[in-house]
Amino acid sequence: MDRLTAFELLGLSPGADAKAIKRAYHKRLKTTKPDRDPEGFKRLRAAFEVATSDAPALEEPAAEWSSPRLTTQRTLNAVAVHHALDEGRFAEAHATVMDTRWADALLDDPGGAYAEATRRTGIATILDHRPAYEAVAAVYPDVFRPNDPELQLLLGISREWQRLLQASSVPPEVRAFVAKCVIVDEASRLSLARGLVRWYWRDRPSAMAAVVGLLEDYPAVASFLYQQVRAFDEYVPSTGPIPLQRQPTPSARIRFATLWTPLIVVAAALVISAISSGPIVDRIVGALVLAVGLLFLLGHPANSSQVHAGYLASCLAHDEPPEVAARRVRLCRRLRRALGENIALDFGFRVGRLARLGPASAPVEDAAR
Repeated sequence: MDRLTAFELLGLSPGADAKAIKRAYHKRLKTTKPDRDPEGFKRLRAAFEVATSDAPALEEPAAEWSSPRLTTQRTLNAVAVHHALDEGRFAEAHATVMDTRWADALLDDPGGAYAEATRRTGIATILDHRPAYEAVAAVYPDVFRPNDPELQLLLGISREWQRLLQASSVPPEVRAFVAKCVIVDEASRLSLARGLVRWYWRDRPSAMAAVVGLLEDYPAVASFLYQQVRAFDEYVPSTGPIPLQRQPTPSARIRFATLWTPLIVVAAALVISAISSGPIVDRIVGALVLAVGLLFLLGHPANSSQVHAGYLASCLAHDEPPEVAARRVRLCRRLRRALGENIALDFGFRVGRLARLGPASAPVEDAAR
């Protein structure tokens, strides 16, 4: 589309400034809806982009500037939208932003309060209400920048998040944390984190199974959740209540797997070699083969869920990250790598230690778990 056609479609003369172009665009949006006239909306959007590509910039308002639309700005208050978002009243915030008068208030917004309220409303609806975000972004395209990191992060996981919601029942605490953690204030974020803690400690084995499932089937959502949980590291004290009975240290927990199991296996192989018949070379070779086989089966419990569960409980009780504690494993490099590089263990550790943010959120677990 050429510039002349774009300005004709907007009802403007060539050379109109950015403010006039935005006014004309929003005026025509009232009658050209994306859901009712998709082709007309595409042409209108293309005209807007062409017209604003090199339109004169808006002049900076004078210091004594005051809005000519005081009634509109009092009715559609940007602060009220922020409060609605902080309190989880997303439908109310979205309805306010989509009011036809909001576009006029946004144009006379030197402080950026209305633009930020619009951006937050759009971001708040991306995951659970993607069409609502698309409606806001269509009406206010200049508010949503391609280089906005939060916007791109949420857009990147939104499709996968929708697949997850359709495929399984997501616990409400997890759903609330993922959907709201990047758009609420600090106090609300801490409240969401405590909700995640309640979900985790309510049934830790099931929670860990859910974490593993996320990592395998929904890596983008898992990565997002992991990053947001890690952001709380600076808030979590190193001491505080953890809903666990007294646990051995991580090193003591895996000592049997890294020391006693190999010794027992080797001793068993030697006994078998001593009591078996045949040439000495054949007995030695047979004993070595048996030892290697048994060591592979018993001496490397890298994928044992029971070992992982016990090890994680010890790491949580002693507030020692799994990758740090794994460095003390000397005799079994495979086990050391399996424990130190297991993202599910680190994920579970980060979520579990959030219990130190406040009072214990679950009954003390049985030590056997």
